[in-house]
Amino acid sequence: MSEANAGLDEIMANPSFRKALHIIGTVASGYILLMLTLFILDTTHLGTAWLETNQDTGFFIIILVLISLLFLMDHAISYARRYYGEEKNSIIDVGLTVAISNIEKYESKSPETFKPLIQKILTLSSTKEKKPPEIVEPVKQKPVEIQATTEPKSGINDDTNVIFSDTVPILVMKGKRIIKAFEANHSITVIDFKSKVTQKNVKLTVESLNAPSQEAKPIKNELVYEYNNIHINLENEYIEKAVVRFKVRRDWILKNNINLMQLQQYIHDDWTVLPTEVIGQDARYLFFEVYAPSFSLPFAIVGI
Repeated sequence: MSEANAGLDEIMANPSFRKALHIIGTVASGYILLMLTLFILDTTHLGTAWLETNQDTGFFIIILVLISLLFLMDHAISYARRYYGEEKNSIIDVGLTVAISNIEKYESKSPETFKPLIQKILTLSSTKEKKPPEIVEPVKQKPVEIQATTEPKSGINDDTNVIFSDTVPILVMKGKRIIKAFEANHSITVIDFKSKVTQKNVKLTVESLNAPSQEAKPIKNELVYEYNNIHINLENEYIEKAVVRFKVRRDWILKNNINLMQLQQYIHDDWTVLPTEVIGQDARYLFFEVYAPSFSLPFAIVGI
């Protein structure tokens, strides 16, 4: 046992080993504290709405918190090393020392040092010739005739085809579920999926349409409640477990004698029925849920 203790003391006495242990301990402790903070924010949903609308600022704050935690852990470990008799200053100690020495250096300077410079500036400003402002006659210009031109509108859908559209920023983090609810105007109520990557500046758009998008043909043999588009600037290969929830008015179902509601998606140049499940109801609506293979293709809410 004594030989083992002696060997351990010899290892701990090695400056390089203590330095490596210091760095590893600082980084590991800072990372653990950061992950704990993110876990608490994720489970309690504190600041989730703010992070969704301020993604760039949110990522900057996370990096700033990580750096601050690393500085604090370095300071704590340096304090522990000094407690055991080792001369070790942390980054914070060094910064404070430099700042204090600079403050003392500038405070020690007499104001007389700056007087010649101030007098020189005043002298230069007083010797400049003060010219009266020149009066410039305005130049008369002939009115320019502007001919009105009409440019074709760009986009997937014409404005007259869109009943309602909503675009929202979302915070996409690897391994996390993204659940976004939409306003009461939409038949699409919730988009839910899991991301395989972390990506900034992701936007999700949901559109309610009178007719299908240009790349899809209309449904002829079934009664369409509404056509929809779901756009997201995230590749389909990075999306998994995609869920679409939607609602249909009860009076529309009763008026048209509907026995079954479906969500269909335009896949391989044809409308494909997605397994649709009823998940709830209230006085005005029936609510449904569907697992979708992707978000990139047109949708249609159909009654049979």
